Amino acid sequence: MRRKKVLLITAYFPPVGGGGVMRALKMAKYLGEFGCDLWVLSKVPRHNDILDPSLLAEVPPSVRVVRTRDVDPYRWLYRLRPPVGAGVQAAETVARPPLLKRAGTAALGHLKPLALKLLQYTAIPDEFYWWARAAVPPGEKIIRREGIEVVFSTSHPYSVHLLGYWLKKRTGALWIADFRDPWTQNIHRSGIPWRERIEERMERRVMTGADAVTTVTPSFAAGFRAKYGNAIKRLEVIYNGFDPADYSSLAPAPHDGRFTAAYAGILYEKRSPRALLEAVAELLTEGTVRREEIRLRFAGSFDTPGSTTHYELVRRLGLEDVVEIMGKLPHREALAVLKGADLLLLIGDAVPEAEAYIPGKLYEYMAVGRPVLALVAPGEAERIVGECRLGRVVHPADKEGIKQAYREMYRAWKEGRLPRLTEMTAAKFNIYNRRYQAGQLAQLMEELLAGRTGKEPPR
Repeated sequence: MRRKKVLLITAYFPPVGGGGVMRALKMAKYLGEFGCDLWVLSKVPRHNDILDPSLLAEVPPSVRVVRTRDVDPYRWLYRLRPPVGAGVQAAETVARPPLLKRAGTAALGHLKPLALKLLQYTAIPDEFYWWARAAVPPGEKIIRREGIEVVFSTSHPYSVHLLGYWLKKRTGALWIADFRDPWTQNIHRSGIPWRERIEERMERRVMTGADAVTTVTPSFAAGFRAKYGNAIKRLEVIYNGFDPADYSSLAPAPHDGRFTAAYAGILYEKRSPRALLEAVAELLTEGTVRREEIRLRFAGSFDTPGSTTHYELVRRLGLEDVVEIMGKLPHREALAVLKGADLLLLIGDAVPEAEAYIPGKLYEYMAVGRPVLALVAPGEAERIVGECRLGRVVHPADKEGIKQAYREMYRAWKEGRLPRLTEMTAAKFNIYNRRYQAGQLAQLMEELLAGRTGKEPPR
């Protein structure tokens, strides 16, 4: 197989961290093994980006990373809109913030709606549009100078696909648009009719202009096909997944011997731990579980930036000594917390449209090998939990169902019969392996290039 020259476009790349980085990072890590010489086009980190410099060690020396100047007219809003993870405290238990900090949070709470409204009415399709515009000349220069054959843009944000579209129009390079989430069919929409019409036109250009569209679930793919039909030239599903190398030498984080349930990720209004916390509080009141024997650990963003809704809920329910809020952790430390837990919590969005979504952390949970309590709507994530026999599934709004599932898993832990999953998951479900997925993408590129030349691609 001859080597292919590929430009990967992503707004988030190490040293930026967080769940949205992993797909681009792992593709960059493994594409070289499948005949790809890779360049990455990204931006310099923003003031409010989460940083995890440890991820830089995973970028192969052969990958050339080009960071363009970030044109960001909304930079001043970051003072009104705290960065992701703001307000999250690394503490043994939930402690009441000091008065000055509470006053500052309250002020931000009043200003935040104004900042969000300004973004909703001006940042179309998102606040990365002007960076994408400014990145066209350097992107074109890379393509022409290096002889790039394939451009691969991966969203969110969706402006990366506009950048891919403009570069294809200027250079004629093959272009694959990768959607980790839907665009105009997303559950998080602006609700502004004129804005949504603009985004519909943008999305149609991308869908019809790309040589191939990839996405991460069959439901997303079905939605794209239903909306755009054969205007999409080629549509493929390449799942999100996990990298076994992240877990091969991973030591579990120690804990105090309690029945520890852990969650790693972002929580917000639609993805809330409310029903879980209320269920645990009721179990404690009923005496079904013992307070000194349980722990709920949350790594990541426990609340929407600028909000204290979930913190106040913990205090109101009297769970300060049960809930441990760890804040944003480096990726490997977060994985160690998961591996040290007895039970992994998967909290999904409690809206009907969430059935098409698979939270990226579910794949990490597979590799960790601990039983999962999945609070998700019926759909894609429920299917994977069932097929892989990862644990129990309960609707995120079903408090009684959550109580029953948690109580049964707690009893199994006390009696020493809580299962430990084996590594057979990683072997049997290779389709969720990041290296395998890089091979899928490389094969798609090979087939597109062969279609352009009329030659049969190697397999």
